[in-house]
Amino acid sequence: MKNNLKKVTLVVAVLAALSLVSCKKSFSCSCKTTVSTTGFSSSSEVKESYSVKMKEKHAKAACDNTKAITEKQAKDLNPGYSVSTSCELK
Repeated sequence: MKNNLKKVTLVVAVLAALSLVSCKKSFSCSCKTTVSTTGFSSSSEVKESYSVKMKEKHAKAACDNTKAITEKQAKDLNPGYSVSTSCELK
């Protein structure tokens, strides 16, 4: 009887712990864009915090999208310049 009670208590404790753990977190995406040409270079940084908690896979996709949009905007504003953007999920 005591062993069964211990097993039930252990199972309940494990289930309670698992219910408190969430795979979704708050993420932010930090991007650095560099625009350069011969004799000139300029960098800017943008940090976007996502207001919705999400899984890392979805946050990475959102960060990749932020990178693509940021780089396209910089290229459109600076035609003929070399533009590179790097982003990091935090």
